[in-house]
Amino acid sequence: MNDVWGDRTTSRRTLLGLGLAGLLTWPLAGCDDGKSPSSHRSPSPVDSPDRPLVVTSVGTLQGLVARAKYTRAHLTSAEVRSYRLDDWVALHRAQRNRLSLTGTTSSIGVLRSRTPWPTMRAQETSAAHGFAASALEAESGALAGLLAQLAAGIDMQLAATAAAPGSLDVEPDIPDATPTIQVDAMQQTLADEHAALYLYGVLGAHTSASRTPTLFAAVDAAYAAHRARRDRLTALLEDAGKEPVASHPGYRIPAPLRTDQQIADEGLRLERGTAARYLWLVENSTDDVRTLAVAALRNTAVRELSFRGSPEIFPGAF
Repeated sequence: MNDVWGDRTTSRRTLLGLGLAGLLTWPLAGCDDGKSPSSHRSPSPVDSPDRPLVVTSVGTLQGLVARAKYTRAHLTSAEVRSYRLDDWVALHRAQRNRLSLTGTTSSIGVLRSRTPWPTMRAQETSAAHGFAASALEAESGALAGLLAQLAAGIDMQLAATAAAPGSLDVEPDIPDATPTIQVDAMQQTLADEHAALYLYGVLGAHTSASRTPTLFAAVDAAYAAHRARRDRLTALLEDAGKEPVASHPGYRIPAPLRTDQQIADEGLRLERGTAARYLWLVENSTDDVRTLAVAALRNTAVRELSFRGSPEIFPGAF
């Protein structure tokens, strides 16, 4: 079996050290600054054209923090635990604080009142869609990535508090995209999807629909999602008149894969690596390609839960 990237020579600037299943190294040629998504760059200077987006987003997060706190204060201890209100407060505080690192604050007032749980979930869903939409408007790639992470973090918490924990029903669809394309970024993402698809095939061979139906379904659904992304990326490149990067004949297989836990761990590692790749693509793309990348980040962040992952505040950041 070949390594994922074969004998390709890389440098510090062209490597992102963590990858799919711990096996991929991701070249960053074409990246705006050569840093990994986990480098925690300042999202946007306060005097940039993105300032209105930052101000609005900080205000939204302040409102979400206040709403969760006041709702928590009016619920029983059992309800607080069931709805994970403490987790919601911690999530939005961390998101607000990270976004406020730009030096921007908001004077937007917040509603200090109790919100029924179903209404709160609907408002959280709306906020996630709003942050995803703002990510598409951002001039700064770093700010776009952070806003996409805010949406994905809310998606994960919504899934974790759904009637069926880890449900993928909250996943956004991956939209079609026209070939307004950043070729290097798309090619590198396609290469990772080739690897993910191969490795999920291996994981599928180690699961059983009759013996471990839940794990089998998670692997099967992930395989289908990565195949759809591979096909979409391939079509985008072909529409742009480019030759899509081909898959390798084989990839290094993670070992051992003897237990259900080991298989689930590899699936979780694959999805975390995929989230990091799509966060990087959000930061290094525009227009419809960024739309696809934001949706894919949200999609794969929620999918982590099906492999026994837990909600993250900033999905995609190692």
